[in-house]
Amino acid sequence: LSGVAGVRIAGGEPLELRITLDTEALTAAGLTVNEVLTKLRESNLRLPVGRIRQDQQEVNVTYDSEFKSLDEIGALEIGMFEKRRVYLRDVAQITMESAEKRTLAFYDGEPAVLLKIIKKGDANTMRVVDHVNAAIAELEQDRLLPSGMKLVRVQDAGGFIRAAAGNAWLTMGLGVVLVALGMLLFLRDGRRVIAAAVSLPVSAVISLPILELCGYSFNAFTLPALGISVGTLAACSIPVVESRMKRSGDENSPGAASQVAVASLAVVAVFVPVAMTLSPAGHT
Repeated sequence: LSGVAGVRIAGGEPLELRITLDTEALTAAGLTVNEVLTKLRESNLRLPVGRIRQDQQEVNVTYDSEFKSLDEIGALEIGMFEKRRVYLRDVAQITMESAEKRTLAFYDGEPAVLLKIIKKGDANTMRVVDHVNAAIAELEQDRLLPSGMKLVRVQDAGGFIRAAAGNAWLTMGLGVVLVALGMLLFLRDGRRVIAAAVSLPVSAVISLPILELCGYSFNAFTLPALGISVGTLAACSIPVVESRMKRSGDENSPGAASQVAVASLAVVAVFVPVAMTLSPAGHT
């Protein structure tokens, strides 16, 4: 799946290949354990050996002698005894058995297999969650799972991110409403207050394609940043509206530029020291 780096498995009963040597048969054939191990190590190989070029095409050549089945392992020739070939099946028992359990997993008190899906570092969490959920739905719809087995989504990061995103948007909406009410309460000019209040969400919406263009996504850092920007815009919009009201009655009143500059510098004075720290907060 796109964006998935790997899957960690916990619980279940994984199988492993087990070769049990018969020491008496091994001694009778004049072989040692080290000779058997060396023969297994030399025979189970997969190595690149070169390339074949033809016209504009190039094909990689790989030497593949890996065992594909238990019969192939048993048919491995490990030596000669009295002019007779000795195969691994003659001196060993080859089986697939349950491996030693190192991890356990339970669901509703019953043994289960836990699949922990790890996303790539640069992948979008929400997209990976959507891809995984779509794959699970396809497996369930096509009935590809063995009888008696089912896939259950226990936990994913998507729920947390969706909740954080919803809270961030709700916070920004409440901020806009409260700022508008505060301006209306103190300035008592509905027309100018409505114009200033509309500019706050419009500015936030305009910043969305800029985030996409810069390669950013909605996460735990960009969403609070948008919320802070709404507060900054509110701090700047209040002196603008107030200045326009004063200038309408007094041509000698100071302009909005100086008041906006003071409000912006106040915000900068708060965040610049944080950005200069060596902690993770400063780097983000």
